Amino acid sequence: MSDAVDLPVSGFALRIRSCFTGSSNQALQKISVERREGFALGSGITPRPPASVKRAQWPEPGLSLCPPSQVSRQKRPYLSCTGQVFCRYQDGETAMPLLQWREFKREIDALVTIYRQDNAWVGKWKGASWNFEFHMYHYIRAAFRLYRATAENRLKYVLLGGTEIRKNAEYILQFGVTAANGIQDDETVQGVSQADAFRTGVVTAPRAQAAVNPDNRIIQAQGGGSILSERGWTPILNDALIIGSATAQHDFVIALDQYEQGIWRECEASLKPHLARMHARYAGRFGGNPPESFLKNTEEYRLMVWQRFFSWNMQMFWDTKLNIPRVLTRELLGLSMFGYEVKLGDKQIGFKPNTNAPDPTFAAYVNGLRALRMHDSRARSNIMQALSTYLLGDNHAIGFTADQNTVHTPPITGGQPIQFV
Repeated sequence: MSDAVDLPVSGFALRIRSCFTGSSNQALQKISVERREGFALGSGITPRPPASVKRAQWPEPGLSLCPPSQVSRQKRPYLSCTGQVFCRYQDGETAMPLLQWREFKREIDALVTIYRQDNAWVGKWKGASWNFEFHMYHYIRAAFRLYRATAENRLKYVLLGGTEIRKNAEYILQFGVTAANGIQDDETVQGVSQADAFRTGVVTAPRAQAAVNPDNRIIQAQGGGSILSERGWTPILNDALIIGSATAQHDFVIALDQYEQGIWRECEASLKPHLARMHARYAGRFGGNPPESFLKNTEEYRLMVWQRFFSWNMQMFWDTKLNIPRVLTRELLGLSMFGYEVKLGDKQIGFKPNTNAPDPTFAAYVNGLRALRMHDSRARSNIMQALSTYLLGDNHAIGFTADQNTVHTPPITGGQPIQFV
């Protein structure tokens, strides 16, 4: 039996391992294996065992809160990024080196002008404008701390999404927050406190397998987690999250907040007539009665439901009140530049690294965003076409009705490979 703890998250079951306690806790194992698998497999996250562990001894795939040395990647298994210069992988191969402070600052210094020009609103912050060198230095320093901390992410993946996910107590409990520079919101501070109390309670409770696994370490919810919550946030710091995680070849997952989960349910309800037509087309299989689970796992349905979800939830990509792209758009475009592959699942989208992609750099990221004119709201059509091509393989799949007259080219397909899981 695996060391598994099941905790429902707003109706979307997540599967985590109880490695933050060092052993399993039978009292918490209350949901079936099938529900446990939902989040991990739906996002295409399937860690493999270390070479020293036989396959039969390794628990079923899922998410893990184990320390870095206990989890490995599917391709070029990742062990840890220590205080040394390089991230190292289990097969002995050396990945892209992590930048040291002087190298990091030198690379950012060369891009400061672009950051200031393309994010002029940060220069208007009263008492904290990065137009002053004093503040810019501290913003760069904060970004460096997060950049290095991402290499120690225990789960080896990052949750992306709206601001609500960093305030969601259930997400905080299961995934933890980065907090390399302190926690950003009061709600997050409260959620971390509750998560630490829960984890401590699991450790101190009687454990049936204590004799087999006496490890009773507690991994705190603050620091080394998967949810971004940082004081001193700037676009530089946010880019450091993407660059640092991509350098360590971590996975990324979009997490839906409660409002978005409601939109998803509405999308599925609106597609019931189409499911009925699909059922008729596939009647020749499964004894004339194809199960709904099969139909919903087809490429046709996955593309359709995600296209509808994105179209009904354009606010996740673009702030229509301010007419500016959201941070999530910046992050997803960064993943597209660094060769991440999209994995469309049931209620989740995962992004997996391509080991053959070029090494991620701040220069490539910033210049790529400038080429798309991320700083110019008049470029919304081009930005959304790039995002649409990346997520769904078609530049016409998602976009604003008001921009239709600016899309003069025929549908363009391509981008990173899309996999259906």
